[in-house]
Amino acid sequence: MIKKKELLFLSILALALLSGWLFLSSIKKETTIVEVRYKDDSILLTFDIDKDATYEVYGDVGVVHIEVKDGRYRVYDVDCPNHICEKMGWIDKGSVNGITCLPNGIYIFQK
Repeated sequence: MIKKKELLFLSILALALLSGWLFLSSIKKETTIVEVRYKDDSILLTFDIDKDATYEVYGDVGVVHIEVKDGRYRVYDVDCPNHICEKMGWIDKGSVNGITCLPNGIYIFQK
């Protein structure tokens, strides 16, 4: 026969396991979609950060080249006067950071 203390312990254990399972199932998975938008908020390009590729989009000043490799992305070889977007380097999957090229009016961020 089960004692009251054992029943209480089993109830608490079951509640803890259920709570842990609910918590783990509610954690948001890392996004793999990246959006490239123009300054008017129109979407110029959408790509999967898990698929290696290179892209080019056109902004106000010229071409913005985007490289995707090993679950991260960067801007390289861009037509703009200051090249700050190139200096931002690689953006890793799951990062809240994005890349902005103000002269071209291009914004790149993970959805």
